[in-house]
Formats: sequence, structure tokens, C-alpha cells
Amino acid sequence: MIYLQKFDKRFYSELIDSVKNAKDLMQFGGPEFIFPLTEKQIDKTLSDQNRIAFRVVNISDETTVGHCEIYFKEDSAKLGRILIIDEKQRGKGIGEKMVI
Repeated sequence: MIYLQKFDKRFYSELIDSVKNAKDLMQFGGPEFIFPLTEKQIDKTLSDQNRIAFRVVNISDETTVGHCEIYFKEDSAKLGRILIIDEKQRGKGIGEKMVI
């Protein structure tokens, strides 16, 4: 089980450390980010009032499972920038649980 916690500066270093290479960063954040990810880049994207970023937390031990964002555009909201930190946990439905 997981829950979403609003992402803030406390978790910047954890996110930065979890992105190991340029390919993973492109997959997570698209062309807006340049490897290596920095606090300045995170600040810039989070300054967009149409974005809300979340830390995805494992309920049982309070560890970070991943990260995601909700982006509001006109009359819709989109879930994006999904990152599951542990590669062994990818493809196991955690992203689907974020949506529920």
C-alpha cells in the first residue's frame, strides 16, 4: 500500500540521488531537465502553479517508493512525471495505485 505526500525541499536530495543517468531523467522529466538533476531545476519546475508534485510513500515503513506530479491544464488534470525508484519494483502496478 502507498500514499501520496506533497513533495517539498526535504525530499530534493532523495529525488536527485534516485536519478542515476540521463536516460532515466529524460524518461521521468522529459527535455525540461538536464542531467544531473539539480535543486535549481526542481525549483523551476515546481514554481509552475499548475503543477503539484508528490512523494509516493510505502505505508508500512514510510520509505519513498517514487515520485509523481499532477499537472492542471484548462479543464483537465494529468498525472505525469512518474518515477518508481527501485527498478525491481517497476512494472508491478505501483503507477496504477497512484491513480486510484
